[in-house]
Amino acid sequence: MQDRPTATELIAAVKHFLEQEVLPVQADQRLRFRTLVAANTLAIVQRELNAGSALAEDEGQRLQALLGTQSSSDGDEESRARTGRLELARRIRQGEADRGPWRRAVMASTLTSVEAKLRISNPQFVTRPDHT
Repeated sequence: MQDRPTATELIAAVKHFLEQEVLPVQADQRLRFRTLVAANTLAIVQRELNAGSALAEDEGQRLQALLGTQSSSDGDEESRARTGRLELARRIRQGEADRGPWRRAVMASTLTSVEAKLRISNPQFVTRPDHT
């Protein structure tokens, strides 16, 4: 555990440096593009750090409710969410989500997961103001 600057503050400082000092003077288009990619990558990491384990926790709970499974105390939130995604994929491959009310529930859960991931990777792609 470190004092200040925090990891988020360090990321913000490097992102600011790239966007405000390196990018404006970069004439080489290839390096300019790579600088933008680096700044965007830092923004993604910063949003992920700020979200913490909440996204995996929410997805894990949503998948447990959808799949009718119980929470295992083994592993972290991400591994429980990954286990839920694998089970959901297995059931989809077996055709369980081909029709009916469970299909609608799978679609709604999947849409919610995709929107949550987009809020981290590229929030401007999320155009819906709510999950309803």
